[in-house]
Amino acid sequence: SFEMVMVMLHWIFDLVPLADMAVVARTVGTVGVGPLAQMGWFVVAVVVALVLQAVFYLGRLTLVSWVRPIAFLKGGFDAFAMAFSTASSAATLPITYGCAKDKIRVQEESASLGVMVGGTFNHDGTALYEAMAALFVSQMLGLHLSLEQQAVVVLMAIVASVGAAGIPEAGLVTMLAVFNAVHLPIE
Repeated sequence: SFEMVMVMLHWIFDLVPLADMAVVARTVGTVGVGPLAQMGWFVVAVVVALVLQAVFYLGRLTLVSWVRPIAFLKGGFDAFAMAFSTASSAATLPITYGCAKDKIRVQEESASLGVMVGGTFNHDGTALYEAMAALFVSQMLGLHLSLEQQAVVVLMAIVASVGAAGIPEAGLVTMLAVFNAVHLPIE
């Protein structure tokens, strides 16, 4: 029954890292470290893009808000820590609301609306990752995406990220729509 399903799921969760390691080992053993190095460059590119995105938002905060970026980062630390440890924007909503209201001193009406709407619809990091993944996969496969196709990737990534649930790895499900939009293989 339920307990048996939970035990089986835990076995699967325990085996996933070993299966990932086996796939990587097989790839490195048959092809060499080239694909692994390319994946490393992809990770570096995503991290750089996320840093640029953070700088952009902190810059906007400086220009159009009474909250200074340092005060925002200090006040939101608990929410950021929860988000990074759970990989879930939905799990952070109560903590984010508390940080906005109590530590950053946002008015209750603004905090409740901003956190709930922003936490539900604003998945910019997911959109950025999905678009970069689609472009990376197309480059790895040697497929040239036209400028129009790249625009479709960006638009689909934005639309798909809005529909993504605030749970870990939800972006992987919505990434299928982004890949299908430009006929990239899902495998």
